[in-house]
Amino acid sequence: MSDDELRALHARAYGRDADIDGDPAAIARLRALEAQAAPAALVVTVPVREVPVVSVAPAPPVEEAATDAAPDEFGRSGELPRTGEPPAIDAENAEPEHPSPSRLRTLFTPRPSAPWLWLGAACIALAAFGSAVVVSALRSADPRLVAEIAVDPDASWPESFGAKGPDAALFEEFAGLTIARGVEWLSFDESDAMCIVAIDTEELLGDSGGFQIAAWGCDAGSFPPVIRIEVTSAQPQALRDRFGDGTGLELIMRGDRIEVFADR
Repeated sequence: MSDDELRALHARAYGRDADIDGDPAAIARLRALEAQAAPAALVVTVPVREVPVVSVAPAPPVEEAATDAAPDEFGRSGELPRTGEPPAIDAENAEPEHPSPSRLRTLFTPRPSAPWLWLGAACIALAAFGSAVVVSALRSADPRLVAEIAVDPDASWPESFGAKGPDAALFEEFAGLTIARGVEWLSFDESDAMCIVAIDTEELLGDSGGFQIAAWGCDAGSFPPVIRIEVTSAQPQALRDRFGDGTGLELIMRGDRIEVFADR
């Protein structure tokens, strides 16, 4: 094969003045020369590296790989099913996918225990008692003087009071009550204590011969005799009309007069 011949055929086939299309023999010769001029196929042999074989043990069945978990915060067991079957669902007791608001409150709202309930009840009771004490203290903190009762020198000493001592005396009637001092049978210990007593006047002067003591009290050291009365339905009607039920009265003897205080 001549390179000059191949170049000449290339010029006839691919050159500016190509005319090989009309010469089948020249076309055949060009193809033959081009085939001869083509390089032989390059064959590369790559060595194959051996890959080590690793044996892998088969995975255990699902029923042998079950795992037990500790109960969760709601007391439900975390044990997984031991078979390949899906777990059975109790339709009656199954949790809904979206719990209701009441269920959410049950899950996440702590319930008060019995001791806390008892403590709350005790606090409420103490608060109510404290309020009552405060109200009572406010009522009695500043009692007002409502009357002064003087000794009645013309009053007759009742026989039911026993012998009249030198210091014994009757005071003026006050709202249906007769008040006396130095009544013999009030000095139980035969001491020199001075005592005063308040009695329903209507009962004292009645024909029944008996009467009921509304209140009585004696002196103590330097403190004068004091009696306290709460106006109730058992008191004379005149006393109830003047002060009203529930009113507290305090009668303090100071010499020959008695000061009457009311808490309202």
